[in-house]
Amino acid sequence: MSVLGFNSISKLNVVSLMMRETGTYNAQQVRPYHTVMNNDVVRVLTDRLMNSHDKQITGSLLSGISGTFIEPKADSEGEVSIANGWDQRRIRFVLKLRCETHVGAVTMYYIQGYTNYTGISLQTHAVAPDMVFFINSIIQTRVTNIQTPMGVRMSETMFENSHVLADNNYSNLRSPNIQRLMRPEDVFVNMQTKNLPGMFSDSMNHSAITDDRTSLLGEAVKSRRNNSIGSNYAARIMDAYGKATDLLEFGENQTNILRNARGNVIELSAAIDPFLARLTAMNNSAVGNKFTYGELCAIDPNVDNVTNYEVTGPTQLASMHNAGSTSHWHGKDRLTQAATILSQSVPALMMELFISNLYLESSNYDVGGNMNTKLITAKGLTNADMTQNYNMFIHRFEQELINNLTYGNSTSYALKLRVDMMGDTWISISLNGVPALDFVTPSFCDNLMAPIITTNPNTVGLLINDFEVLTENIREAVGTSMGHGVTDVSRINTNY
Repeated sequence: MSVLGFNSISKLNVVSLMMRETGTYNAQQVRPYHTVMNNDVVRVLTDRLMNSHDKQITGSLLSGISGTFIEPKADSEGEVSIANGWDQRRIRFVLKLRCETHVGAVTMYYIQGYTNYTGISLQTHAVAPDMVFFINSIIQTRVTNIQTPMGVRMSETMFENSHVLADNNYSNLRSPNIQRLMRPEDVFVNMQTKNLPGMFSDSMNHSAITDDRTSLLGEAVKSRRNNSIGSNYAARIMDAYGKATDLLEFGENQTNILRNARGNVIELSAAIDPFLARLTAMNNSAVGNKFTYGELCAIDPNVDNVTNYEVTGPTQLASMHNAGSTSHWHGKDRLTQAATILSQSVPALMMELFISNLYLESSNYDVGGNMNTKLITAKGLTNADMTQNYNMFIHRFEQELINNLTYGNSTSYALKLRVDMMGDTWISISLNGVPALDFVTPSFCDNLMAPIITTNPNTVGLLINDFEVLTENIREAVGTSMGHGVTDVSRINTNY
């Protein structure tokens, strides 16, 4: 794992700051992952493993079945909180930084998020120094100069794509509304402590134990964006457990197995992120998920010269979303749940493939009932040829997302989807021939709706129990390296 430590940084400069006004939105809802364990999942996954050439547990191997095992809850846990409320306009931004180390390595940082209000003068475009910028996600790319017959060409390779998470309303660990993390690493920590009395009591039971290692506090942490894709999330957990159980042959106990499994999926540390670390040192505080424009100017006084505020004209203003103009998000129906899944997983898949914007139409209404996805428009994060990325997106969109959403293409669907990673996600969806509903979610703050956050300890308890049952049943059925004391040389390789 490549990590740039703060002490190795020689230069950190702002390349650009792009800002634009947002619309207003219906209240977004908390819908964490919910698991349902049944014999069909074990049977189908076991059968696929046994018939797989390379015996790999991957997100694609779970295609069509992970939707029956893990999905965001149909029933909301409550309204998501955002500074000043969902019915207030704010600024969305993309901050591009160039980071150079003492040995000359160059890394680009794309920091994306939103502000607490529209603190920009309409006349002069001056930015209020106290306007707060909340960080939604961080993308890191490695810059390499490649020698070609046409001369030196600069190449950017993405090696981090993470949400930045923090509870800016955090008070104390005894709060009944404490937010609990369910990233893969948190799953293994919770497996270690699950038998402690009161660990996963009902959320209204104030005597429930709270583990600060798996709680979302005021200090920022990171979570890989693809944790929002259910099949990838499940595969990563099973991958980590499968690798760690190999050590049982060498006498390791279960505590060490879970510790090693956690190490296999541990997230990048927010504390050593160069930009966050610079803010931390400057403010002499714990690592956070926000900064002011004044603080940014203190890091690089040239910010004013590279800031671009895109003025919202009458036509753009009319096309912006307004709260109440599309379907609300607090329904318990399948359309709302399906829209939630798409709003969380599609941006994560786009970022893996370096896609920033797209509009697509997809359905299985043809004569053969096959999925048919047309990418109408798309835009990449770079100027490179994105043809292969777009083709891969369509393949994975159908196999890893729609196949699970429709339970193996057994449900008819029609979908129109427009996603701007730095703006909004517009979804028009119909299932089983019912009239389509329109949903809109602000992609620029999708960390607030990440499915790996819950306020209910029972949700955590059920999830870790079901993953234990799933991995144990598959281990026993397949009889390979996911087991205790197994000597069979034909092992499941769970890399993906």
